[in-house]
Amino acid sequence: MLRSELGLQVRLCRSIGKKAIIPSAKIGEVRETRFQGKKMHARLVDVPNNYTVVGSYPDRSLLGMGASLTMVFNESAHVSLTYDGLYSHEYKSNAGNLALDVQF
Repeated sequence: MLRSELGLQVRLCRSIGKKAIIPSAKIGEVRETRFQGKKMHARLVDVPNNYTVVGSYPDRSLLGMGASLTMVFNESAHVSLTYDGLYSHEYKSNAGNLALDVQF
């Protein structure tokens, strides 16, 4: 499978004393191309029979959107909240993440 993305991401940084807030937003198009199309012939190891594997989405274009908010407390600690989504008329995928990074 080949996956290519083209889009725009905007990020700002605001300082508040020794802390920083970094909001970010992105939007773009994701193109997934599967080689050999919708059907693929396969065989298990040491089994003589072949079978055909049929995929749900042979090739597809998706709308990708995301946002994040990062708060930097000092040089060794920050918290990030992120969201990423992929959408088409037949497919939806949503993912969120909350991370605390501390260096020691």
